[in-house]
Amino acid sequence: MDRMAQTVATEGGRLLTFAEWGAHDGVPIFSMHGTPGCRLPSRRRIENGWAAVLDELGVRVITHDRPGYGGSDRQPGRSVADTAADVAAIAGALGIDRFAVEGGSSGSAHALAVAAQLGSRVRRVAVTAPMAPYVVLGPVEWSAGQDAEVQSYVAACLQ
Repeated sequence: MDRMAQTVATEGGRLLTFAEWGAHDGVPIFSMHGTPGCRLPSRRRIENGWAAVLDELGVRVITHDRPGYGGSDRQPGRSVADTAADVAAIAGALGIDRFAVEGGSSGSAHALAVAAQLGSRVRRVAVTAPMAPYVVLGPVEWSAGQDAEVQSYVAACLQ
């Protein structure tokens, strides 16, 4: 089985693509990607031996493409809270009852939504560099420090 390109169908029939990293029997952690992003880690993580570190720590990281990203079907009208049902579908397919969840940047909101919606199943939640609300900060302050490619992507999304 290709652990980097697994699929599961949601109750509504959408296809979700997900990946697993690290120890197959390790402590399960669902990791929510930022924007833009997908289930695949950065080249830097791969080059620095991320999968081997996870194995050594006894951790099983599960990542997935959010709707409309990578191999996951779009979900018109979705909200951040809808992420919880997608994580529950993947956890169910893998036979995972309880898990931790983490997210970085815009993935932080998704991690918090999973924790809020699936509270009894979530052992721990962590967020790193949570994304500030664009409508509060405005385009100049919100984009500070981002490269031109990300700024262009966000501008296109806002249009």
